[in-house]
Amino acid sequence: MNTSGIDNFAPVHRNISQVMESANSNALKEALKSFFASIPHDWHRKNNIAEYEGYWATVMYTLFAGMGYEIKAEDTTNRGRLDLMVKTSKNIWLFEFKVKGI
Repeated sequence: MNTSGIDNFAPVHRNISQVMESANSNALKEALKSFFASIPHDWHRKNNIAEYEGYWATVMYTLFAGMGYEIKAEDTTNRGRLDLMVKTSKNIWLFEFKVKGI
């Protein structure tokens, strides 16, 4: 990812980008919690979309793709399938999505 445009990001995206480059998984967890909390509850109040892994995977895919990261979704390897890979200028993040009792 070209981070020269990071100053043009909204504050939440700038924070996520900085954390992605730092490789601090606990800080990423908190930044993503903040991001997810910004999605209005009314958008999925009358349906159970948040109970599906695909909802969360799509939100994350869209977030990282929109930030300009190199991403691969549902990548099949000799060890199984990876839900999402995000490559930054310094790190590679691997994500596996599971939904547990919402």
